[in-house]
Amino acid sequence: MLWHGSPGPSTNGWSEPQLGEQMAAHGAALFMMAWFFALGASFGSFVNVVAWRVPHGVTLLGSSRCPHCRVQIAKRDNVPILGWIKLRGRCRRCHLPISSRYLWVELALGLIYMVLGLQLFFRAGANVPGGPFFPVSPGLGWINFRLEPELVRLFLDHAFLFSVLLTLALMCWDRLQPPRSFALPCLLTVVFLPWIWTDLHPVKWDDWQSVGTLPMASPWWNRFLTGGVGLVAGTLWGALLGANWNQPNAWPDTRPLVQESSYALGLCGAALGWQAMLAIATLAATGRLAAVAIERRQLAARRPTPAGFFLASAFVLVCGWKWFDQIAAPIPSWTACSLLITATLFCTAASSWVLMRHRKPTPCPDGSVSK
Repeated sequence: MLWHGSPGPSTNGWSEPQLGEQMAAHGAALFMMAWFFALGASFGSFVNVVAWRVPHGVTLLGSSRCPHCRVQIAKRDNVPILGWIKLRGRCRRCHLPISSRYLWVELALGLIYMVLGLQLFFRAGANVPGGPFFPVSPGLGWINFRLEPELVRLFLDHAFLFSVLLTLALMCWDRLQPPRSFALPCLLTVVFLPWIWTDLHPVKWDDWQSVGTLPMASPWWNRFLTGGVGLVAGTLWGALLGANWNQPNAWPDTRPLVQESSYALGLCGAALGWQAMLAIATLAATGRLAAVAIERRQLAARRPTPAGFFLASAFVLVCGWKWFDQIAAPIPSWTACSLLITATLFCTAASSWVLMRHRKPTPCPDGSVSK
């Protein structure tokens, strides 16, 4: 499927689109963007369900219920985003408030899916290293919708990654430990998916930059190593960062943070490669340092959510992946790795130091206050 001007005798190889063609293309583009948003919002509703039910051992089958009166929510009230707005955030029967988190999660994942669709299908993967993968008509600007199998596979891979990262972030926000029965199948899916879809990795495990072309099929061992090396490197790096991510007085046990960080960065490494994983960790540590510098005392008592920072950083990286790839091109690979690792460790240590300085005193059983 292709919506843009056809090749013509102009100097750039494309004919100028007519007014009717422009209007049709804009209308079709807006419809497809709304479709991607609705798709993401629907999966956001499912993410809300998974983030609460799976850690509590509740089956995913069955309809949603009011958290207060436990009455089944009607289908007309269970429409993503619109259902919550229609009921004004309250149960139809007991009129008690329903958390606005359901609304924000659906909005967030809807926007993520819409941006992914815009980058891959309307710009022919211009955000991915080596893109755009197909010719784009300059006459219609960003209205160049192209539904190609390669782009569909990249979209599904990235959408799955962001959905799982958001689920992990919600579990950690609720102080729930991500169960292995949820995390391990997700990790294995990301690692073995390139065996079926052979063109998911623009940057292979033994390269620092992309080769400048559409991801090509590679031998099975190369595809396995690209995901496997990223998984192992992300898991180990995430465990190290998670052990130093806790805020004072926020979570007495750091094991859930270590586990969540390992799962999150392991997923990023398996799906995007270890090179992108290092950049995501650096962006997340930098973002946390900025948040700590702004909030300080308020952040010191809040629940740490490393997967939330990794989610935002992965989204930024994927949107500007080609730009980051071009920046790293003239830098030797080991130099770039050393810079990323050093920056991540510095930002993590600086954040911990600032939080320790602004932590609240903890009362002791005898009435005294610990320093």
